[in-house]
Amino acid sequence: MVAHDKDAMDKLIEMLKDIRISIRNNPPPKDKRTRSEVMDSAIGVSRPDEITIRNPENIRNKGGGTGKRLKGKREIALKNMEKDPRTCTFCLKKIPPNEKHDRRNCPERKKMEKNKEK
Repeated sequence: MVAHDKDAMDKLIEMLKDIRISIRNNPPPKDKRTRSEVMDSAIGVSRPDEITIRNPENIRNKGGGTGKRLKGKREIALKNMEKDPRTCTFCLKKIPPNEKHDRRNCPERKKMEKNKEK
């Protein structure tokens, strides 16, 4: 409130120094309450005599307990590269794991079917 007024700021600082000196010369009496009593009075609620909270019987871990992590595209591709290539039973070629090629949709078979139609 007095940040922009230098004279008022100086007066405030002098007043705070006077208050500190008066407290040092006449200290307030020590509080004979325990630490928990002081905290209870500050909070406004007293500690209960008996605690009635019990542990839950059935608990589920966060995430449903699947325990599986999500794999990135690079990790999946590297794992597929380690696999042995499949063999098409129609054309007997080795097929990489990322290619969709089997007996039902073999390009060689499609060529043969087109030739039969002609």
